[in-house]
Amino acid sequence: GEIGSNKQKKAMGAGAKTAAAAVAANTLGRILTGAVEGRPKIGFVGASELAARHRRRDPSLSAGWLKALIYSDSVVSFTGGTLLGLGGPAAAPLTAPPALALYFTIRLRLCLAIAVLGGTDVLDPRAGLATLACFFGTDAVALLAAPRPTLAELTLMLQQQDTSNTFNTSDAHTHTHTGAAASTANGGAGGGGGGAG
Repeated sequence: GEIGSNKQKKAMGAGAKTAAAAVAANTLGRILTGAVEGRPKIGFVGASELAARHRRRDPSLSAGWLKALIYSDSVVSFTGGTLLGLGGPAAAPLTAPPALALYFTIRLRLCLAIAVLGGTDVLDPRAGLATLACFFGTDAVALLAAPRPTLAELTLMLQQQDTSNTFNTSDAHTHTHTGAAASTANGGAGGGGGGAG
């Protein structure tokens, strides 16, 4: 019975892990899409349009105007967060996820717009990678200069990681049960007197 339930727990855990990864990938994809394309129906322009508007205001891309671009995006982010936070703690379970998605979308759009101002095509995967790297605090120049694995190498690494995680989980589970059995045996013999004393 216990072995069957452990297999079920592992299967449920793997299913939950897969579902969580799918949700995270879908969410990140939607945030990136929102940053690139914007949401024109609500007046939220994409990164290319934001960069074009900025370039029309300041063709020389002076530091003062770049600071103004960053500041104005911060105001948009703050305003959106404030509006979504009006429900207070009671509404937080409903408003926190959209508030975070809005924040990330605005910030990624700003990073992409700055990349566009630097001459990068917003649809270039390297621009997306560099933007995500900068957003999460990684040195994008070093990351882009580093050799990148092929798709086959990435697949192999993920398979090895899954195998390693499965082994480590089952190995830890075995040690836990072995330790519990030894503890029970020792407690039974020495802890209760065992009738020998």
